[in-house]
Amino acid sequence: MADNQQYTACLRLLRDELKSLHEISALQEKVNAAVRNHKWADYEQLMHTMKALGLKIEKQETARFELMQKTGRRGAELQFYAFAARFPVKERYELTRVYRALKLQAGRIRSTNNALHDFLYAQISLVSGILEAAFPDRRGMFYGRYGNTRRADMRSVVLNRVF
Repeated sequence: MADNQQYTACLRLLRDELKSLHEISALQEKVNAAVRNHKWADYEQLMHTMKALGLKIEKQETARFELMQKTGRRGAELQFYAFAARFPVKERYELTRVYRALKLQAGRIRSTNNALHDFLYAQISLVSGILEAAFPDRRGMFYGRYGNTRRADMRSVVLNRVF
């Protein structure tokens, strides 16, 4: 594959990945709103959409890695900046600019995920603490839909009483 074709293909793949990451970011905002507003049906639907988009991003990333690997010497995987260094300055600048934007967006997504995880963990800890204080004799015990005991873990809990 000629250098110009490799440049065009890599730039297209990077831009497609970046676009997909922006789509995931928009979905994350909706997931956060669904969780905070207790809209669990919306949450389930959004999670299915997010999973499908995650698989799409994996495929895009794999295609980019394969493109870069084809240009490697003796089958060795070539790092991105070493790959970009093969092109003239203008093309190199554009590739690295989009790549940095991609990495920055991925970092934002990770940060948002961590914030949601921390929020959910705090809520679970709060409910667990309330249940342990309200029912000290049943400490660590949860009951399933049919009355059998279940292990206390990070699964969803529905209360049928008001404290």
